[in-house]
Parts: sequence; C-alpha cells; structure tokens
Amino acid sequence: MLLHLESGAYHELNPIGTAIWDLLDGHRSASQITDEIRAQVDDPPDDLCDVVTGFLADLRQRDLIS
Repeated sequence: MLLHLESGAYHELNPIGTAIWDLLDGHRSASQITDEIRAQVDDPPDDLCDVVTGFLADLRQRDLIS
C-alpha cells in the first residue's frame, strides 16, 4: 500500500504492482523492470510490458513518481 503524503490518499498494490514498485530506483527503464519481473514470476502475463508501462503511467498521473 502506498500513501500519497500531500493528499493523504492510500493506493493499494497488487503483487505485480508491488514487484514494479520494489524495482523503481530511478535507474531502471520500464523494459528492464519488465525483464526483471519476468525472471522473478513463475507465470508472468503475456502483456507484462503493457502492464508495467501502464502502471508507471498511472503512478505518474497520481503524482506518486516523477
């Protein structure tokens, strides 16, 4: 679960969202994050690249990352 400090809003993460969040370090690209999750997950979804890019876009839209 993420807390946006300015708005006080909580954002719940599913397991893939949590894995993406854990890999965000400001140095990895979306492609690198996708590759790392694909290596970590037993049965990654076929559209994992779209899931990662969509999740990152959603985080930006909610002002949780820049």
